Amino acid sequence: MKKLYLDALMDMTERFAQTSAATKLKVGACLVKNENPICFGVNGTPPGWPSNVCEDEYGNTLPEVLHAEVQCLNKLRKISETSIGGMLLITHSPCIKCCREIVDSGIIKVVYKYEYRDMTGIQYLKQKGIEVVKWEP
Repeated sequence: MKKLYLDALMDMTERFAQTSAATKLKVGACLVKNENPICFGVNGTPPGWPSNVCEDEYGNTLPEVLHAEVQCLNKLRKISETSIGGMLLITHSPCIKCCREIVDSGIIKVVYKYEYRDMTGIQYLKQKGIEVVKWEP
């Protein structure tokens, strides 16, 4: 994929992240296949949840909040496309729980922009043979 196109897709992913209701950290994810964006996800509560509040009064993330990667893969279930062989763009490196979902989904490449505080997920992806790239502008 051309760097210019990858840059544009990462810009879109970051823009979608800004739609998250989270106040502590807004995260976006975009599944790309055959150089086309398939679906986006942002961290937030599940669709239909009574409120879209992501943190408690102390700033801690509520347990019902779904990560952007999971939201993206959940949206994929509603269309006729598959994630097998796809690339996932993420604004922040994924946690280990999301990495298990990524591995199970058949995604072969993950591109992230910002490092999260725990890089265990990145190590896990690499161990599972998934190409991992830190995006650089």
